[in-house]
Parts: sequence; C-alpha cells; structure tokens
Amino acid sequence: MPAAMRYTISAEPLGPRTTAHQVLAGGAPLDWGSFAILLQRDPSLGQAMTRCLAESTFAAFFWECAPVSEATVDRAVTFVLVDSPDLAQVRANPRPFAAKLAGPLPVVTFPNLSGDTVLIAPKAQADLQVYAHLAAFVRGAPAAQVRAFWQLVGAALSQWWATQSRPVWLSTSGLGVYWLHARLDGRPKYYTHEPYRRFERG
Repeated sequence: MPAAMRYTISAEPLGPRTTAHQVLAGGAPLDWGSFAILLQRDPSLGQAMTRCLAESTFAAFFWECAPVSEATVDRAVTFVLVDSPDLAQVRANPRPFAAKLAGPLPVVTFPNLSGDTVLIAPKAQADLQVYAHLAAFVRGAPAAQVRAFWQLVGAALSQWWATQSRPVWLSTSGLGVYWLHARLDGRPKYYTHEPYRRFERG
C-alpha cells in the first residue's frame, strides 16, 4: 500500500451513547491485517485514529473493536465508541501498573496477572489525569507517545494472529484499573456493545 495513502474514519451514530466507525484507506475499507501492519509502519494511520477519537463528543468512552481471528483478517476494520460518564469521573492511578511502567519506554506491552490477556499501557509523561482513559490520552498526551501506543497496538495484533487461531477482542474499558490500557482478549470480557460480543466465523 502506498506510503502516501490517505486514511479517513467514518462515523455513524447508533443512538445517543454509541458511534460506529470504519477505517478507510484511499476511500476503500481497510482490512484488519493491513491495519495492524500499517499502524506499525505508517504514522499517518495512527494520527487518523487519534483524530477520530479526540474529536468524539463523549468526554470519555469505551473503545470496542469487532472481534477478528487470523482466518478473518481480510475483514474491514470497524469499532465503536461507547459513552461512559462514569469513566469521565475517575482519577488516574498508575499504582497497579507501577512495576511494568518503571522502565524507560513510553509505552509497554505485558500480560495481565492470569496471563490470558495482553495489555498495552503508557507511562506518565504529562499530567497524570491525561492517562486516566483513552479519550484523555489522545487529547492530551505527547504526540510521540500516542504514536508509540498505536505502533504497539499494531504489533500486538500481528503477534496474536501469528501465534494463535482464536479471535481477539481489542478494546479499552478502564472502570477496574484507572490507568489507560488497551486489552487484547480471547473473549469479550468487558464489552458493552452486544453485536461485538459474538464472533462470526463465516
């Protein structure tokens, strides 16, 4: 795909609390396999994602992607933003991830305590409240750190599909640990958008 490809992200309201989005490259739907690779290689895709999320009218939201497996990476990239007034009220708390975030990297990838989920979290490089949830992060974190976040999301997706056949649910929740962390799960543990809780194999 050309490096100068223009990325846009469509938006459609699904009621007062949810917006549906599709990622487009050159006006055509972008598939999941290309999305993961291009997040790592082309900063403009991450910038398009950042703009889309930052421009949401929701003060805070859950980011929930459609589930996808290695066998279905040719499907179009779609996700929803679900309004969360409760998340907008939380105070950032880095303590649960303190040991993981102690190193020099601006964003890190690590497993959860049970080892069945991949987490991607940034370390504090600005006011702590910037890291309370994804909306605050894309609106207030340093641009280089946001870029690194998207690169690691792409790398984690590629790694998931290279090592296992089960589908992945990529999302952010944030009502359990008050520090931004993207989640790659083998099940829709915290999903609120009911259509995405089911994986369609065909």
